[in-house]
Formats: sequence, C-alpha cells, structure tokens
Amino acid sequence: MGHTLDLIFTQRTEGISSIFTSYRDLYDIYIGALRTLKANQNTLKAIENAENTVSARQKKISNQLYAQGFILLTGAAEALLKDVFVCLLKENFGHFSAPSSINFSAKEVQQILNDAVDADKAVELISAGLGDLTVKKLYLTRNPIEKINFQNVETTKQVLDDHFGLKLIDSDYTKHIHKHWQVRHALIHNNGTIDERYVNNVEKVGLLSKGEAVGYSIKITKKLYDDANEDFLKLFNELDQLIEGTSLNCSIRIPSGSNLTSQESESVDP
Repeated sequence: MGHTLDLIFTQRTEGISSIFTSYRDLYDIYIGALRTLKANQNTLKAIENAENTVSARQKKISNQLYAQGFILLTGAAEALLKDVFVCLLKENFGHFSAPSSINFSAKEVQQILNDAVDADKAVELISAGLGDLTVKKLYLTRNPIEKINFQNVETTKQVLDDHFGLKLIDSDYTKHIHKHWQVRHALIHNNGTIDERYVNNVEKVGLLSKGEAVGYSIKITKKLYDDANEDFLKLFNELDQLIEGTSLNCSIRIPSGSNLTSQESESVDP
C-alpha cells in the first residue's frame, strides 16, 4: 500500500493510545531503571508493592484518559480532512466549483501572476496562489451555508461533493462517524453530559443507545476509541478511492509505488 490517507491518519495518531497505559508504562520504566542500577532490595520491594496501586489508579482514571484520546483522535481526523481540502483546492483550482460570493480583486490576481511570471511551473503556482486566497475567503465568510466545516458528516459530504464532485456513500460507518462527532462535541463543550442537541442528532441516524438521555454522562471506553479509529480509517480509505477515480491531484496522498518513506510522506506540504 502506498502512503495513502488511511496510512497518513494512522501515522498522525499512532502515539495517542500510549496515554491509555501511561501510569503502567511509567511504573515499568522506573522499576526497570532501578533494577538496571541495582538499587537495594528495600527500595525495589517498596516500588514493587506500589504495582497494585498503579494499576488501580490507571483503571480509576481510564475514562478520562480514553476521553482525551477520543478528542485527540477526532481532532486528527478533522485536521486531515482540512488538509485534504486545501490540497485539492491548491492543486486543482481549475476543477474547483467556487461559491458565487468568492471574488478576487484585480490587485490580488496581479500579485499571484507576478509571483508566477518567471517560474518553471507557472500554472501550478497560479493554481496554488488562487487556492490559498480562496481558502482564506472561505474561512472568513459569514455565510453559514458556505463555511467549511469538517466536524459533521453531512457537511463534509456536501463540501466534497459541491466543490470537487467527490461523493461519499451513505454507509454504516458514516452514521457511526456522525455519532462520534456528537460525542466529541459533548466531551468538549458539555463535560461529557448528553444534552438535547446530542439526542436529536444521534437519533437522526438511529444510533441512540439505551440509556442515552439528557443528563446522562458519556463513558468513553477503549472499544469506543478503537471503533472510532476504524471508522475514520474507512472514511479516508473511501476518500482515497474517490480521488483515485478522478483526474484530481493531491500530493498529501502519495500514490502507491512512490519511493517516499513513511516519514517523508508526513512532510508533504498540502
């Protein structure tokens, strides 16, 4: 497999799960160092006696740790979606369906042309320049319909379809991602407590679990984290295939067969 979006997402999030075992990892590092240094038996015994306490503490705070991991995971998915959008826009400006409200001044266009006039890849530079300018205008717009938002599945689908003709298919995993975004919103903005907004949005996709009602506190488990990770991987895999089936370019997703290493692929500038 090449350095495609699902792999890039995995690379960007591979360190998150380490927080789930942070207490245990620190204990193992500490006890290992003491044994290497040949600490006296009384010291070793005291630290070994703390093992059960460490495990109990790890279990007690697991919900907070999984919640933080879940927020980081969903945040990474949002960031990669934004990166892909910007990459597509900058490298394919001629194929971009711009909103009618996006207008450029003559001065702005002249600056872009002047920057590219003597360049070997003038077309690419002009596309990138117009893309950069469009991104700024899109993110500054006060029109809620035109705002770029990747914290909602329906909005994500609409943005990709309206601007680039990329049509994500309705599926079970997109419904679950819809719920993941609602969980993230509740964790960040409501301390994990379910409100009417959560109930209404999750009911739309038929995924409101028994007991999930207003005032209920969401519990984040390792399974929920793993399920979310798997769903986002499916999203990026599908998006990869959609881009592959078009004439669109996006250097953030390195095609299969590239000689770039995994580390190099992360440094590609969208």
